[in-house]
Amino acid sequence: MGLKTGYRDNPKNTWKKGQSGNPNGRPKGTPNRSTQEIKEFIQQIVSKNLDCLELDLDSMNPFQRWQTLEKISKYFLPTFNKTELSGEIDTDIKITVKYDTDDSDKIE
Repeated sequence: MGLKTGYRDNPKNTWKKGQSGNPNGRPKGTPNRSTQEIKEFIQQIVSKNLDCLELDLDSMNPFQRWQTLEKISKYFLPTFNKTELSGEIDTDIKITVKYDTDDSDKIE
C-alpha cells in the first residue's frame, strides 16, 4: 500500500487536534485566494463609485440604508469574535479589545 493521507486513512487518530495530513497546507486564518480576490474587487468598485454610492444611500430610507451599510461593511471593517462570560465577579473587570492592524485590506 502507498502513503495514505486522508481522514479515513487515519483510523487511530494519529494526528493531533488541528493537524492535518498536509503540514505545508494553508496556514490557519489565511483567506482562500478567491475570497481575497472578491473582497479586493468589491473594494475597487466601491472606491471608484463613492459619489454614486453616497447619492444612492441618501435616497434610501433609514432602514434600507443601514441594511446596505451592514452588508458591505464586512468588506471594509474588521470582524469581532463573540465572547460570553458567566458567573459572579466580585472585582473590577478589565476588557481589552485587539483588532488586526494589517493594512492589506485598506482602500487607497
